[in-house]
Amino acid sequence: MAMVPIEAIVTEKTLVTPYLGLFKIAPEGAIPKFEPGQFMMVGTDVDGKYQKRAYSIVSPPYAIGHVEFCIKAYEEGKVAKHLLALPNGARVKLEGPYGKFVLNGSPKDKLFIAAGTGIAPVLSMIKTLFHRGFGGRVRLFYGASYPHTLVYADELHAHTKKHDNFTFVPTVSRDVQGWAGEKGRVETVLPKHIKDAENFEAFICGPPPMVQNSAAYLKSVGFADADVHMEQYW
Repeated sequence: MAMVPIEAIVTEKTLVTPYLGLFKIAPEGAIPKFEPGQFMMVGTDVDGKYQKRAYSIVSPPYAIGHVEFCIKAYEEGKVAKHLLALPNGARVKLEGPYGKFVLNGSPKDKLFIAAGTGIAPVLSMIKTLFHRGFGGRVRLFYGASYPHTLVYADELHAHTKKHDNFTFVPTVSRDVQGWAGEKGRVETVLPKHIKDAENFEAFICGPPPMVQNSAAYLKSVGFADADVHMEQYW
C-alpha cells in the first residue's frame, strides 16, 4: 500500500562525481521509522511532472534530524539527474519506508558484499549492528570502479579501528596507479578470502550480475539458501 508522501528539505548535498551524490534530507516532522536496509521513494518535479524513484537509506534508524541517501544518475535517469542538480534548501518529498532486505536478528556472523551504491543499505546495517553492540564478526567486501567512488571508505576504515570484530576489504575494478588494495570486481575477490560458510550469513547488494555471481559462489562453498540475502539494483 502506498504511503502518503511527506515534505522534506535537502540540507546537505556532496557531489562525489557529476553523476554521484551524497544527500542529507530532513523531513518536516518526525523521521518515519525504518529498519536498516530499507528504502524510501524520493520525489520531485521534473519538467513539470511529479516523479519519484527508490533509494536505499544510508543512515541508521537512530540518526536524528535527517535521512541520508547515495544517488547515482545513469544515462536514462531523469529523476536522479534532477536531484543531483538541486541546491541545498530545495524541497522534495519522501515516501516509505519499504523493503524486506533487512537484518533479521540472527546471532550469526555477518558477511556483507556491496558494489557501487549498493553500499547504502549495507552501511545502515553495519552501523546499526555496532550501535546495538553486536559481538560477532562483521566482514565487508566493497567494490567500485575507482578509489574515489568507494563512497564512505574513510568512515568504514575508521570503523575497523573502533571495532576489532570488523574487517573491511575494498576493491577497484579499473587499473589505478598507486592503488594498493584488492583489484577486480568484488565477486572475483571473494574466493581469495572466503573458503567456506563458517558461521556467517550474507547480505549482498548491487548490480544483478554481481549479486547473482556472489550468491552462486557463496552457495558453492556451503552457504545455505536461507543465509544468503540479496537486493539487486538496476
